[in-house]
Amino acid sequence: MRRLLITNDDGAESPGLRILYEAVKDLGRVDVYVPSSAKSACGHGMTLGKPIRAVKKKLWGSKEVVVIDGLPSDAVYIATSINGLYDAVFSGVNIGDNTSLQSILASATIGAAVHAALMGMPAAAFSVEARSMNDIKAMDYAALVRMQRVIRLVASFLTQKMLPRGIDLLSVNFPRRLTSTSRIVVAPPARIRFRQIAKEVKRDENGKVIYYSIQGEEEEPAKGTDTYELKRGNIVLTPICLEGVAKCNAISILKHAMEELNKMM
Repeated sequence: MRRLLITNDDGAESPGLRILYEAVKDLGRVDVYVPSSAKSACGHGMTLGKPIRAVKKKLWGSKEVVVIDGLPSDAVYIATSINGLYDAVFSGVNIGDNTSLQSILASATIGAAVHAALMGMPAAAFSVEARSMNDIKAMDYAALVRMQRVIRLVASFLTQKMLPRGIDLLSVNFPRRLTSTSRIVVAPPARIRFRQIAKEVKRDENGKVIYYSIQGEEEEPAKGTDTYELKRGNIVLTPICLEGVAKCNAISILKHAMEELNKMM
C-alpha cells in the first residue's frame, strides 16, 4: 500500500485540508501533519532553536492527525523522521491562489512541497483562488466534486512516478469559479502577481515609531502565464524545477499528459 503525507499552511481547521484528504484517501495510507494555525507566506521556513510541540487529535469524526506548533516544512520533516519517506506528499488546498514567481517563492504551501521534493519524494501543492474559508465552504457541489477529481488525477499521476525528468514538483491552482468548461492548462509562472506597497497606518506622538502595512495591487498578467490562465477560469498546473526553469522537453511531455487527464475529467 502506498504511503502518502498531506499538510497545509492554513491549519487543521481549514476546509481545504479536508478537500485534499477526501480526494486522496483511497490512494493509500494517508498521514496528516499540519500546523496548529495559519502560516501563510512563510515560504520554505523552518523552526530552529526551539522545540516543536506535536499533538494528536481527531478530525472529521475518526481521522487521527498530528498538529504541530511549527511551520508546514517542519510538518514534513517531523512526519518523515517518524515514518520514513513517503511515496508522495501533497500540500493544500490553500486558501488563495499561488500563481506567479512572487507567490511561489513566498508560499508556505509550496514550501512544504519543495522540502518534500528536496528529500526525493514526488510532491504537489494545491491552491484555490479564494479570499477566505467561507469562499471554499460556499462552493457548489459540482465544483467541489470537480476539484477533488482533478486532485485525485494529479495525485495518481504523481504516485505512479510519472513526472517527466527535470520536474521536481507541481503547483496546481483552481479558479474561483470552477465549471465544466475549466480545463487543465500547463503554464509557466508570471513574474509578479501583486505590486507590493508599504503604507503607513500609524505613528506615535513624536513620529519616531511608525507602523506600516504591506498591501498589494494586482498586476496585469502576461498572456499565457499561470495567473493569466487562472483568470480565464482554467485549472493551472505549473511544473517547478529546483535547479531552475523546467526544460522545454519536460514541459512538452507534461502538457501531453495533462491532455490525457482532461479526457478523464
